[in-house]
Amino acid sequence: MDIKHGGATAADNLCYACIFCNLQKGTDLGSINWQTCKIVQFFNPRRDFWGEHFQLDEAVIQHQTDIG
Repeated sequence: MDIKHGGATAADNLCYACIFCNLQKGTDLGSINWQTCKIVQFFNPRRDFWGEHFQLDEAVIQHQTDIG
């Protein structure tokens, strides 16, 4: 959670990113699933297990849940 959402600038709330990714990041925590019109959180690698939300299909990553 970032400062905008009440998070702290502490080591356990920060993530390493290359300069290109860091410049593209946003402060949103989720998005809208337009099929269900519900707000869905983004995948959080610190809290969510990758294998529950994604599947590798040869060279393509397929989502398995709305979070994915």
